[in-house]
Amino acid sequence: MIAKTRLCVLPPEPPSSCCGVPSPPPAAPLTPFNQPGLSAIQYRIGTFTSFRRAMLDMVALPKLLGDTRPNPFSDWREKTDGDYQTAFIELWAYLSDILTFYQERIANEAFLPTATQRDSLLRLARLIDYRPSPGAAAIGLLAFTVEKGQTLTVPKGFRAGSKAQPARPAAVFETSAAFTALANSNAIPLSAVAPIDQFAPLANYASLANPDPHHTDTLAGVVASLYRDAGATYARSFHLQAAPFGSLVFPATFFGGIGVLNTESLKLAGANTRTVVLKGINNRLATGDHVLAVAGAQQEEQYLFQITSVSVDKTSATTTLTWEETSPPDYQGGNVTVYAFRVRAGVFGNTAPRHESLPATLNNSDGNHISAPFQTNWDDPAYRIPSSTTLFLDSVYDKIQATTQSPSWAALKSDDNFNIFSVTDARQAGNSDYAITSKVTRLTFAAAIPSDKYPLRTTMVLAGTERLELGNNLPLPGAVAGLTLILSGIHSELQAGQQVIVRGTLADPATQQPTPLANAEPAVLAGAPALDETNGITTVTLKRPLVKQYVRAGAVLLANVAEATQGETIKDEVLGSSDGSAFQSYRLRKNPLTWLASSDPEGLSSVQSTLQAQVNGVLWKERPTLLESAPDAQEYTTSQDDSGQTTLTFGDAPVDETTFAPATARAWEFRATSRRTGFSSSSTACRVFRKLPTPWLQLEAPIRRASIGFAPMLRPACGPSAGP
Repeated sequence: MIAKTRLCVLPPEPPSSCCGVPSPPPAAPLTPFNQPGLSAIQYRIGTFTSFRRAMLDMVALPKLLGDTRPNPFSDWREKTDGDYQTAFIELWAYLSDILTFYQERIANEAFLPTATQRDSLLRLARLIDYRPSPGAAAIGLLAFTVEKGQTLTVPKGFRAGSKAQPARPAAVFETSAAFTALANSNAIPLSAVAPIDQFAPLANYASLANPDPHHTDTLAGVVASLYRDAGATYARSFHLQAAPFGSLVFPATFFGGIGVLNTESLKLAGANTRTVVLKGINNRLATGDHVLAVAGAQQEEQYLFQITSVSVDKTSATTTLTWEETSPPDYQGGNVTVYAFRVRAGVFGNTAPRHESLPATLNNSDGNHISAPFQTNWDDPAYRIPSSTTLFLDSVYDKIQATTQSPSWAALKSDDNFNIFSVTDARQAGNSDYAITSKVTRLTFAAAIPSDKYPLRTTMVLAGTERLELGNNLPLPGAVAGLTLILSGIHSELQAGQQVIVRGTLADPATQQPTPLANAEPAVLAGAPALDETNGITTVTLKRPLVKQYVRAGAVLLANVAEATQGETIKDEVLGSSDGSAFQSYRLRKNPLTWLASSDPEGLSSVQSTLQAQVNGVLWKERPTLLESAPDAQEYTTSQDDSGQTTLTFGDAPVDETTFAPATARAWEFRATSRRTGFSSSSTACRVFRKLPTPWLQLEAPIRRASIGFAPMLRPACGPSAGP
């Protein structure tokens, strides 16, 4: 038997001559081809355009009806006015386009990587007998604030939520456990400043400016010299980076306003430049003035410096001075006091008439007056002030105050020569010398003036010292990062394993400069806090390093933190009455049911239900399936549809030991979650649904955490419902 119908269409024969033009391929059908790993596959053999073109081309073929029958449409041409034949073909092309479109969609839904419909995924999972668990409810952290000096006990199940929005109900959360909130733990500021030794060797600042992350022992020694006994603590909190960002960011008051201290900035500032920060903005100092640095417990070392720059910061109420140190001074371990000289005077006689202008009766210029009183030429370049413990100034200076019990300081300076003296007495006195008589201030020194150093007319006397208050509490360099946090104050109430939140302004990881963004992230304390009562700081260590870096100023640790899960507890909902028959089903009226992340490490499911069901006052146990339940097991299963409706199906166990009597089924306790909640990422506070007795104040905004349901997803507290 010979088949009259060909089972396949062979490709056309090649042209008989080399110059023949091959026939073009038909516009449809096309053969689908897909590369592996695509998010969507192509399965259409044509579209409206290609089907229309293919049919129009076929109608024009001479052998449309076979080899023996002529083509009845041989005289027909496209684009004829009133062409019903083309319209008829376009209708079939439209039908083919719709059929192939749906065929492609069906083909995509047959594979997990390309399926877009939840029902398709569920059907594919059921092929291997897998049923996805419901999504876990959102988990968040609530930070409580209580009144000063008060303590607040927050019970388990305390409700809070976001503010409701139009067409969106409030997202309700409940605390997972009871805890005690303390006023001292509301918002603990991180230590942004620290007492620093402003007279540490300049080389130590250079080492701190370019730290080596691989030699932390060297850094610890340098920091110890700057921050004394708290140096080791602060060193652990400094976040170091490798080159090219191997530098710590210092506040603008350091090093003459240089923000980032590194090798180039040290060259700019000068390796011998000392920067000192003073408290206050009315120190009455200017460039060119002199200051005195006195070091040692017995004030045994004194150094005179001339100010090279003065800058005033009204925001921080500080004044920053710089001066040059040509040789490294011995500051005796940093016990340094700085004084300003409020009086600049001259030596008595600096305004005396020139010696040569005096008559011979006074200076014996002619050699005939050997009893002349002023024979010594004080204008001789070699003349120097006589050595004495007493010095008369050129005028009366009431600002100079000194006694034996309360001495002050004075300095004599001429060219490169200077000496510093302890002034034990300063008083008004009359003096007559150098051919002049005047009422002046007389200074008494603890030591004699050298006899060969100071000329009469050019020696400058600096006196009237006033102690300047050093601003040693300076901002710590660098950003808050890593495992170690230094808190301001003593906080013994913190405990190991305590959940906390770090909140502050984000710092740029590269430059450590502030950004306009604020952030907060959860953390857990790894151990008990280390208390440093001498320096008034508390050090805590986190279990994991901070994800972000924060500006020290304004960063706080929120310690009144409780974990909360989304969902509102519903008490005693009556499901319905039963006639005692087996496998009866009931629907929850409040939906969807809340599922929490499972706490059972050996459990088969990643989530656990919050539902507790009773029949005639007896709690029944929820099971994933009733296939393995015993005949008398008081068990039930739950199922959820795509709308969030929860259905309970009870087993066939008797209500009591002997009968299947009528019974009342109750959802004794469960939690429900609104599917569309009024949460906004810009929300700053949660609403309190149940008032606590005073001293309750407010709830801070919760923090985002990860929760796992059917698939990992990030869910914000006070955020969208974690529906299936």
